[in-house]
Amino acid sequence: DHKSWLSLSDTLAPGKVKIHMWRLIRNGLAMGAELLRRRIKQGVFCIACGREEMNYHRFWGCYHSAKLWKIMLSELGVPVAIPPESVCSQSALSRWLMTWFAEATDDERAVMVQGAYALWLARNNARDGQRIEEAEAIAKRVFQLMGEWQSIHGRKSKQNTPAVKE
Repeated sequence: DHKSWLSLSDTLAPGKVKIHMWRLIRNGLAMGAELLRRRIKQGVFCIACGREEMNYHRFWGCYHSAKLWKIMLSELGVPVAIPPESVCSQSALSRWLMTWFAEATDDERAVMVQGAYALWLARNNARDGQRIEEAEAIAKRVFQLMGEWQSIHGRKSKQNTPAVKE
């Protein structure tokens, strides 16, 4: 576990993005299944497809999330790891993410944490009747943020951040 946490903290991304991933791993995000478990709010469903909102579904299982990861792979060329569906419980997802972080490259970790945070923001912004942002627009924002962060902090990705298609 120590190597996994060190890998997460060494990821080329803003602190708030890494803290978001830490909260995802530790089941500390306020979302559907967790809000229900804590008896805070009932009936929170995925804004994109209407299924029960759980961590795995929100970040990887939903068609909208899957489309974002596919765009990220095709544009960046960095293989974005998708947890297998068998890790649908929070504890299994946390174990999978910890193992993955210990073995992932710098580029893979950066894409994962930035992409997950962008999905979180897009879905939260879509509450209250607004339409969820398209996966292409989210990917474009992620590419821009990653490029800015890399240029400001001097560590360059092994992959060049691609020009974003308009």
